[in-house]
Amino acid sequence: MSKLFAIIALALVAAAVGVQAKDNSWEFMMITQRWPATACDQRHSGCSVPSDVDYFTLHGLWPERNSGYPSFCSNGKVTEKDLDPILTELQEYWTNYFVAHSQKQALSFWQHEYEKHGSCATDVYPTVRDYFQAGIDAQQKYDWKQALANHGIKPSNTKTYTYDALVKAANAEFGGENVVKCDYTKLGQVVAQVVTCVSKEGAVVKCTGVSSNCHKSTPIYMPIIQHGSEDAVSYQSKFAATTEGGSGVGPDDGKDAGNDGSSGHWSNAVIAISCSVGAVAVAAIMGAVWLKNKREERSMGDSLMHNQQAA
Repeated sequence: MSKLFAIIALALVAAAVGVQAKDNSWEFMMITQRWPATACDQRHSGCSVPSDVDYFTLHGLWPERNSGYPSFCSNGKVTEKDLDPILTELQEYWTNYFVAHSQKQALSFWQHEYEKHGSCATDVYPTVRDYFQAGIDAQQKYDWKQALANHGIKPSNTKTYTYDALVKAANAEFGGENVVKCDYTKLGQVVAQVVTCVSKEGAVVKCTGVSSNCHKSTPIYMPIIQHGSEDAVSYQSKFAATTEGGSGVGPDDGKDAGNDGSSGHWSNAVIAISCSVGAVAVAAIMGAVWLKNKREERSMGDSLMHNQQAA
């Protein structure tokens, strides 16, 4: 009996936390950009938009499947040497708004993006440099600010737009079926992030499984960017002071459990432990049910095992 229970418990744990972790496949890439005004409104402490940034900047280049996404596919690390040749472009187009808040933050944002997402796209972007260069190129190719302006949609703290107008403008300019994500500030509902999806071959495709959180019947602002007083801080000196592999309180993406590189990893650990504990608890319950049904009808065993494996 005890051996049977152990087998069921291990099977459930594997189904809950093991199988998905090994699936590093992906079908399309989410090019996620954020509107600086909203990004800094969400995080007041240490957030600063550089004076020359007045457009959507890249948040992440995220491999996706039609259902779910891979993450943390290897132990690859991002070092200062990897990014030094494209450092200026990164801060211009894949902007870290929190550099001025802590020296450790200069590298932590990009480290996190590569470790969680870039490490899963090595079949298309073999090196760290390849991945970040692809992100920079994508931000410039899919210029959402210009695309919206072409359809009369411009930043304003007084004028609002509909969700349909925003998406139709992007679809007309880029093709595919783009997505807008929103947040709420003192203005009301505002543009937070925008998403364009491309295949491995680079063609714009429908963002399957990527939903908007905007209330589509509520007007949407695209607030005017306020450039912070900290944007004169020397980014290069901050970056030079960063130690490789250091953790900081860098910006994160909406798919992460934490709000920064370090807390995100702690959250992932807690989630993993919780999943394991939960799986064992489920195993205990399911094991008892299995044994009860086994006594009543032998054929129930095969049916239950099939359901466990599919969970």
